[in-house]
Amino acid sequence: MARPSPYPAELRERAVRMVAEVRPNYPTGWAATKAVAVKLGIGSAETVRTWIRKAERQARRTATLPWAGSRCAQPANRAIHASTSSADRGRLADRFS
Repeated sequence: MARPSPYPAELRERAVRMVAEVRPNYPTGWAATKAVAVKLGIGSAETVRTWIRKAERQARRTATLPWAGSRCAQPANRAIHASTSSADRGRLADRFS
């Protein structure tokens, strides 16, 4: 199990927003990230960079999957999976690879 973050979620969200806001004022994204880390008292700019990447992944996931975060599709997927034999799944996988 991963160690819990010593930084509260609100601080992580604020840091991500701040980097996006101040980015035009700096020559590189890394420079903006370092400045925000120093301003908020975060030990390493790399920490802020990982928060930014995680927020970008989550934004892409929710933008491409309209049902992301909801559990409505899971029972249907389980039913389809249960009704499909392993041989059929193998043939379907070959067809799409």
